Amino acid sequence: MSPPPHLRLFTSAAGSAEQDSERHFTLFSLLPKELRLQIWRHSLETHRLIKVGLREQAWGWIAFVNNMPTYTEKKAKEVVANSIYSSPDKSVRYYAVVDGYQVLSKLLRVNSEARQAALSFYRAHVPCVFSKETPGLLDDVRGPGTFYFNPEYDFLQINIHEPPFDIDAVDALADFLYHLKKTYDPQGAGLLNLALGYDALCEENVDKFESSLLDPGPRAALLETLTQLREVFFAHTELHSRQMINITNGGSASQSIYNRSCPLMPHKPTFRRLHRDPRPIGQDLTKTFIRTNKLQSLQQLWSKLLKRCDILTTQTEYRLLLASGFSGRKARVYDQKSAKRWLREEEELWRDYKRRRYTYIHGMTT
Repeated sequence: MSPPPHLRLFTSAAGSAEQDSERHFTLFSLLPKELRLQIWRHSLETHRLIKVGLREQAWGWIAFVNNMPTYTEKKAKEVVANSIYSSPDKSVRYYAVVDGYQVLSKLLRVNSEARQAALSFYRAHVPCVFSKETPGLLDDVRGPGTFYFNPEYDFLQINIHEPPFDIDAVDALADFLYHLKKTYDPQGAGLLNLALGYDALCEENVDKFESSLLDPGPRAALLETLTQLREVFFAHTELHSRQMINITNGGSASQSIYNRSCPLMPHKPTFRRLHRDPRPIGQDLTKTFIRTNKLQSLQQLWSKLLKRCDILTTQTEYRLLLASGFSGRKARVYDQKSAKRWLREEEELWRDYKRRRYTYIHGMTT
């Protein structure tokens, strides 16, 4: 029995990794090498949205000491020193903390041919520290490693403004972009696709920013990158954007809304760009709920940053990414199976709320 329309996954029609895993082609090794390499590359040509945090030196070794008992302070500092972005004079500045969930391609461990294809496709090899969940938390460090990055396909959601250390966000961004472009990408492209969360930039940092105060290398890299960006996502995930219980709209009366048009944000970094969803959305767009006005502030800060860099026009495409987020690891969506389970549980919660609401109102009127 098929599920009702509102519980069906729109992306199911495009196929899934679960369906693909059931297919076998045992003659693959007999194909010419040139054809095999094309197939490896074709399997890698997908977009990813990857969360990256920029942190100071002190954050790194403190995190390792706190979370890895076998790491002494000296050992932790050595690990971080090998995983950081150094300025031209080799002084330690900022380094990347990358959300490590499924960010390393499976082709890296299939065989030597597949590994070389993956290393060639993800041509920028960035030293980093991997986190288990959220880049930036002191209790969430997984360990040092290498982040393999493709500038043409990957979107980096860069987060800088995180405790416990207050760093200069624009200075950190410039340093990161410099090494991404000049040190780690052999083709010198660097960052082409960017995603910014609502807390990615600090108004104070943007207001006091002067590009002339940056070192020449990072300054040039920052200006080149801001000019060459192909796409920028202003991204926001809201925990309660699908089920809005007892919200008010400027008055004393409250209402509850079930907005099924807000998409789920999966924890898996890969995504495909599909054609327009044919399902009607007009009614849902009359009542949206994102709990913050910081997205508008983010766009204003971004425009201000461009002006302070004397960048007046670009060819960048801007998009707004809104999605429903999750609290806790068990509630997250990782694949189609967990997405279907999440939708069923959400439906049950909504029906339970409606039953309790009906019982409450009926009890008051009798």
